[in-house]
Amino acid sequence: MNDLDIDPLELAALIGSRICHDIISPVGAITNGLEVLEEEKDESMREFAMDLIQKSSSQASAKLQFARLAFGASGGAGAEIDMVDAGRCAAGFLEREKADLDWQVNAPMLGKLEAKLLLNLLMIAANSVARGGTIHVTAERDEDETVMRIVAEGDRAKCAAGVREVITTGAKPNPLDAHSVQPLYTVLLARESNMAITASEEKNRVVLGARSATKHTDDAGQPDAETVIR
Repeated sequence: MNDLDIDPLELAALIGSRICHDIISPVGAITNGLEVLEEEKDESMREFAMDLIQKSSSQASAKLQFARLAFGASGGAGAEIDMVDAGRCAAGFLEREKADLDWQVNAPMLGKLEAKLLLNLLMIAANSVARGGTIHVTAERDEDETVMRIVAEGDRAKCAAGVREVITTGAKPNPLDAHSVQPLYTVLLARESNMAITASEEKNRVVLGARSATKHTDDAGQPDAETVIR
């Protein structure tokens, strides 16, 4: 894998920008709704504004809760994340997106880094079905390893060219910005949690996976062919 070292301050700034990008739309809609309430006397318009505020507030809250798990320091160092809560956050995050969620995670808990990796892979999968579809998420954990698999199915499902390059070759995005930092962050999470990522594409189908790398290395300490990012 290529060197993915990045200045911590730059990474923090780009992740912050990415989170702001994701919530600016619903927060802007709330502002617009409040302005309508202040200026409009027509009852139907006021009802429309209240509906807009309620839906946008729920959307902003869902995105922030998801970001807290996917990017934040939830639970503190060494903590484990409840997968029921993670699934609830993932469902809320996708509620107003075009993709439906099929959350079949058998592991009741995952380590914080593993949980963050799973949710970031979910984000990549969601972006690959821009025309709508279903995202199937599975994860299992035993004493020796963690295995996760995310399948995105939908019309013309496909990873964006820049995203695929990052997760399959380990190349640093060019340019590196608030959009491209998320797949880079995913690869950094995999490295930090000692997980090996896999990615494949078929017609109308994108399959992403990760598994503990410790039991899947050759004598030189390199990942086996089945587990390397490709």
